[in-house]
Amino acid sequence: MEKCPGVSLDTVIDTMTLQELTHIASQLQTILAEMQRPRSKTLGSITGKRYDNCFFPPHVLPSHAFSSYSRPVVKTASSRPIRFAHADLLPRNIMVDGMTITAVIDWATAGFWPGFWEYCRMHNPEWASPGWDRVLGLVFPEERRSEEIKAACYLNRIVMDYFWV
Repeated sequence: MEKCPGVSLDTVIDTMTLQELTHIASQLQTILAEMQRPRSKTLGSITGKRYDNCFFPPHVLPSHAFSSYSRPVVKTASSRPIRFAHADLLPRNIMVDGMTITAVIDWATAGFWPGFWEYCRMHNPEWASPGWDRVLGLVFPEERRSEEIKAACYLNRIVMDYFWV
């Protein structure tokens, strides 16, 4: 991070103008589109092996990559395929210099996730701010998928609260 020019977006996002936020959103759309290119038939790390990140405490860490996932809680996600995701693409992990994204950092949670995961993590209410909400509205202009967001936040909270005790 020390070698990336600029500052983390979370430190400046709420002071940026609409023009600057629009430019950030445009760059973020490009980054997300590029991240959609890698494909996998399994959920897991980028290497094709099991997840190995903070979302899974050591005692519940999956032993292997998954070839499918069920969606009992996130019913609306049924048409969302497996996608490559940073999985923590939040302002704290986006470096900017002025209105230019210079780097995306902290790829520890990156891997192949259900197609809804990146969207839901980015919309987590814990990270909401006026500037970030504006950027998300520009990046994802369609109606907010509130049920998916709530379900993913709920699942994430269960893992963090229950398993990291």
